[in-house]
Amino acid sequence: MIKEDALLGTFLTESSFEQWRKHSSVSMEEESASKRIDRVEEMTIPSDLEDKLGYVIVIVSLHSPTISPTDL
Repeated sequence: MIKEDALLGTFLTESSFEQWRKHSSVSMEEESASKRIDRVEEMTIPSDLEDKLGYVIVIVSLHSPTISPTDL
């Protein structure tokens, strides 16, 4: 899935993300509204995904004083 992420690919290959953002448009359409996963893909989702995401949100909010957990 990560290798299919155009934004991540751009972030890793562009020398200046800010310059790229100024001349590019980004779709604000929710990916989950159009992307569906099949049963096999669904089975690969960790059962503790919510806990893992919660941990990431806490770490991000601790390292970014302008972001609170409710923003994420």
